[in-house]
Amino acid sequence: MHSIRAASSGELGSLQAIRAEVLPEASASLLEYCVTGPPVALTTRAPTEGIVGYVIAIRDRQEKAAQLVSLTIVPSARREGHGRALVDAVVARLADHDRLHLLTPADNTAAVEFYETLGFERDGRLDGFYI
Repeated sequence: MHSIRAASSGELGSLQAIRAEVLPEASASLLEYCVTGPPVALTTRAPTEGIVGYVIAIRDRQEKAAQLVSLTIVPSARREGHGRALVDAVVARLADHDRLHLLTPADNTAAVEFYETLGFERDGRLDGFYI
């Protein structure tokens, strides 16, 4: 069972710890902005572990599009449906948008396959790194 809810500023310490473990190169200030600001930031919880992941999406209301900026799950909770549940929840929250974009490293085949199973399609490639 996945418990999905909006991220709160009181959870920022837990979210920063997950970010540091999984994505140490990611910006701590961006995560803080997303939790306390206007982007969509959702968390997922495991019954005995507390917060095990988060998703962040930024809306572009003028173009009716959004970008999935980060989907982060701690290694111990992967392959339990948390990522799928978070993406499903963010898609539902962004139902009034026409498109949801994301970038992922081209050599991260697990991520590419995961997003393709969720219905995402390759739209282009940034030379040398992203698809």
